[in-house]
Amino acid sequence: MTDNRHDLQPGNNNEYAEEGIEGRHRNPRAPRRRTAGINKEELQSIQNSIEQSLSVYEKADCKAEHYNKAYKPVNTEELPYSRKAEKGAFENSVTEADKNTAAGAADDIAGSKSGKKKHPVLKTLLVIVVCCAAFLGYRFFSMQSGYYTVAVFGVDSRNGNVGKDALSDVNILARVDMATGEIKLVSMYRDTYTMINSDGKFHKLNEAYFKGGPEQAIWAVEHNTDVKVDDYATFNWKAVADTINILGGVDLEITDKEFKYINAFITETVNSTGIGSYQLEHAGMNHLDGVQAVAYARLRLMDTDYQRTERQRKVIGLALEKARNADYATLCSILTAVLPQINTSVTIDDLLPFAKNISKYYIGETAGFPFDRQGMDVGKLDCVVPVTLESNAVKLHEFLYPDESYTPSSQLKEISDKIISATGLDSL
Repeated sequence: MTDNRHDLQPGNNNEYAEEGIEGRHRNPRAPRRRTAGINKEELQSIQNSIEQSLSVYEKADCKAEHYNKAYKPVNTEELPYSRKAEKGAFENSVTEADKNTAAGAADDIAGSKSGKKKHPVLKTLLVIVVCCAAFLGYRFFSMQSGYYTVAVFGVDSRNGNVGKDALSDVNILARVDMATGEIKLVSMYRDTYTMINSDGKFHKLNEAYFKGGPEQAIWAVEHNTDVKVDDYATFNWKAVADTINILGGVDLEITDKEFKYINAFITETVNSTGIGSYQLEHAGMNHLDGVQAVAYARLRLMDTDYQRTERQRKVIGLALEKARNADYATLCSILTAVLPQINTSVTIDDLLPFAKNISKYYIGETAGFPFDRQGMDVGKLDCVVPVTLESNAVKLHEFLYPDESYTPSSQLKEISDKIISATGLDSL
C-alpha cells in the first residue's frame, strides 16, 4: 500500500501560508535571541546525577555520602517565596548541638590516637556532608504529604527563548496532592485582565511574562489569586514535542472542525521547532507525534481560547499517562533532552521522588480561571474580565485546596475593586 502522507521537514513549508498561520503569534517587539543552553559537560553531569541518584532511591540507601553526591546547592535568592521559607526553616533547624556533634565527629576522625595533628578541612567536609544529608532527608520526607503547586508556562517562541520577551500562551497552575498523587490543573486564560506588576499596571496576563519573564509572571499569578507558587517551569513548543516523541506519541480524537485547521498548524510547528512530521489524512482517532500534538494544543481558530486550554490540558493528561508506564531509561532520556531547553526552578533532587513514584500521580479535575468571566474591551485590549476577581479567587482556593480555609487578602480585594472600577462589571 502506497504511503501518501505529506511528509514535512523543517524549512520553507508554505502550502498553508494563505491561512495566515505563519508568524501569526510572533510579537514584532520580541528580539530574536536564544537563551544560554547547557553545554555537553553539564549535560553529562546531569545524566550522571540522574542515574546515580535513581540508584540511591531504588536501594533506599540513606547514607550521607550518597545524599551528598546527589545534592546540588540552591541559590536561595532565586527561589520563589515558599521555597525560600522552606530552605530557611531547614537552616534554622540546624542547631549548635548538631554542629558541635558534627565537629566532634570530625575531631575523632582527624584527631588522633596516633598523635597526628587535627585537620580543619576534614572537620568542614564532615559538617557539609551532615548538613547535605539532613537537608535532602528533610526535603524528601516533607514532600510526602501536603500540597505542592507549580506554575507551568508554555511560550510561543520561535527562537528558543524561554525568558522575557516571549508570550506565554500556556499559563497553568498544577497542584499536586503529595499524599494521594492527584494533580489538579487550572488554566489561567492568557487574556485575563490582571495587575501585572508592583507598579499597579493592568494588562492581559501573558503580558507579565513578556515584560519580566517567569519572575514577573509568578508575581502576577500570586497577587491575582493569593496562591503561593512553590516552583515554576517554562517550556517552548520544541521541548513539548521532544517529550511526546520520546514517549512514543499520544492517541487523540480529532473533530472535523479541528481537522480543518490542524495541518496548517503542523506545517508551522515543523518550521518553528525544526522537528520533522507529516500531515494528517482524516478526522477521527489519530496517533499523534510530538509536532502533531503541539499543533493540536495550539488550535483555536475554529473556537476560542477557552477550548484551546482544554486541548492543552488533554495533551498534558495523555502525556502523563504515557510517562506513568515508561521505564527509568525513558524518563532519563526525557530529562536529558528537555532540561537544557527549559527555564525552571526545579532541580534534579526535586524530580527524583516523582520519577521513582511516577505511577502514583494522575490528573484529577481540571478547570479554567477565571471561573466566572466576561469578554470585553478594556481600553484597547480585548480581555477576559473576572467577575469578580475576589469571588473567583475564593472558588480557585476551594477547587485547589478544598480542606484549607481561605480569606482573600486585602491586596487581592484592592485589585478586584480596581478591575470593577475599570470595567463596571461587579456581577454577571
